Amino acid sequence: PKEIFPSFELDLVTVTGFYAGASTDVLDKMAVKEIESDIRNIDGIADIRDESDKEGIRVVIELKRDATPQVVLNKLYKFTPLQTNLSFNMIALVNGEPRLLSLKEYLKEFIEFRREVILRRTSYELRKAEERLHILEGLKVAIENVDRVVEIVKKAESPKSAVRELQEEFSLSEKQSKAILEMKLQKLTGLEREKIEEEYRSLKKDVEYYRFVLESREEQKRLIKEDMDEVIKLFGDERRTVIVSKDSQIDVESMIEEEEVVIFLTHKGFVARTSASSYRTQGRSGTGVFGIRTREGDFVKDVITASSKDYLLVFTSAGKVYWLKAYEIPKAEKATRGHSIRNFLPGMSGGEVVSRIIPVKDFSLEKDIFFVTRRGYVKRTPLKEFSNPRSTGIAAISLEPGDRLIYVGLVSEKDNVLLISSGGRAIRFHVQDVRQMGRNARGVRGMLLDEEDRVVAATVIQPDDVYLLLVMEKGYGKRVVLSEFPLQRRGGKGLIAAKLSDRTGKIADATTLKNGELVILVSRQGKTIQVNSGDIPVYSRYTRGVKIQRLSDDDLVVSVSRVKNGEGG
Repeated sequence: PKEIFPSFELDLVTVTGFYAGASTDVLDKMAVKEIESDIRNIDGIADIRDESDKEGIRVVIELKRDATPQVVLNKLYKFTPLQTNLSFNMIALVNGEPRLLSLKEYLKEFIEFRREVILRRTSYELRKAEERLHILEGLKVAIENVDRVVEIVKKAESPKSAVRELQEEFSLSEKQSKAILEMKLQKLTGLEREKIEEEYRSLKKDVEYYRFVLESREEQKRLIKEDMDEVIKLFGDERRTVIVSKDSQIDVESMIEEEEVVIFLTHKGFVARTSASSYRTQGRSGTGVFGIRTREGDFVKDVITASSKDYLLVFTSAGKVYWLKAYEIPKAEKATRGHSIRNFLPGMSGGEVVSRIIPVKDFSLEKDIFFVTRRGYVKRTPLKEFSNPRSTGIAAISLEPGDRLIYVGLVSEKDNVLLISSGGRAIRFHVQDVRQMGRNARGVRGMLLDEEDRVVAATVIQPDDVYLLLVMEKGYGKRVVLSEFPLQRRGGKGLIAAKLSDRTGKIADATTLKNGELVILVSRQGKTIQVNSGDIPVYSRYTRGVKIQRLSDDDLVVSVSRVKNGEGG
């Protein structure tokens, strides 16, 4: 198209001035793409109107209320004739032989061809000028000796004998002698003699210039540019389309709308992605809505909030890590059963189970990945060591038999971390207490646990974090001010974090909070509730908390996660 005007305020995309095909053809193709959802579905288009008139072509595309104009425009470029990819064969004859050339080689050969054209043209013009100069030299001799020339011609028996005698008398060539015989008498007038002299002087200069061109490569380049400028002047006009490099073409990611998403991971390795805005905020003690419908015997074990364009580092029970983009997990309605994560990670072996997924925006950050295992081991490894995982995965940590990852997060050296056990204890220590290690290391002890106790949650405390949210298995929870957990040395048992009983169950999960953040609780059966954390009371470390989510007798809370920028819908 000649022009495209995306309106980010009016939710319109206006196209004017198609140069290939009629507007009706393009509209038909757009409409076909719109309804062929099983082939290439262009989401976000509400209507397409052809407003073309005698003044020109104008196509207005109305967008749905929740559509992003730039994303829809990228899809139109990708799936309709608004953008066309043209390929061409780069084979050309060079010195009579077919060769596959690069663009640079094509330009080089073209310039060499233009140089050859100029050399041939100049050689031709030089030859013609020298031939004419030769004739003029003979005519000058005749004019200077006009009386003797007339006498020779009058006495000659024939034109041939006249030519021969002129050659012998004045040392002329046959061509010069013939030109003298063919010269009209008017050439002998003073005005005509001046014209011959002027032509002679002009040709002498031309001959010198032609020889200069043949010898000077710089002058040949100048003439090539001059010729091209003349072609542009005669035939050039403004481009009607835009040529872009392959790197500038529309890629898949540019057609993905960036939004806050919630990714569910189940115990059996199924994942589902939904928009964070699809969960309406409820008061505490609400029943919640389904975020994922689990299969029989399966349950939700992790909830990740991320941007749809984030990288997802997928850590498995075998101590390996894989990665994929968040948008590669299909977006689905809240009632979906999800897809097996093995569909997106073909390199996973049959015995591997996903332990944790963390989102990453940029691998160049000077940060570390912090590991916490169920048995209380911790490890710190530079993030950049995970930037190029293979399709078969790469080693992330060495795990002892029976141990598994329960937390993986990004940290800096100034951070401190908090580990929480199912038995209601918590320990807080500096990240610097754990030295950097390679990917194959096991790590060091972060928390000393009783025989039946296990670490169920860990979190990196940010400077503006205020509370620790503790959620128990039977739906109870509370907020505790972080200042109640002073820094300790790693490797200890920590402090009491909550008073537990059969009524509350053990601690299921925990996370740090700022003021008024939204959180999502997920049960073993996949029941989900979004709650404003400001509605959850603040208690001391020695209390049990209040009921946050009502559960059936056979259901338990398994996860709690913060929603970074969601507002519920």
